[in-house]
Amino acid sequence: MENYDELKSTYKNKLKKVTKFEIPTIIGFRAVEIANGAPVLVDVPKHMTNTLEIAEYEFKKGKTPFIVKKRIGNSFE
Repeated sequence: MENYDELKSTYKNKLKKVTKFEIPTIIGFRAVEIANGAPVLVDVPKHMTNTLEIAEYEFKKGKTPFIVKKRIGNSFE
């Protein structure tokens, strides 16, 4: 997490769309991180206690700390 902001500012993502196959993977990885004690990056409502719900809420708010690299042809974007 230390260099996430630096990576995010320099990363040139031409494909901003996340596919329906990547969404569950991203939410699942984030839920595992939260369950293992990672800090939550949004203000969580009191009724949310499940890590999967919290990870999905983070994803909907656009605060999930992942950069998705996609393979396009012979290069990554």
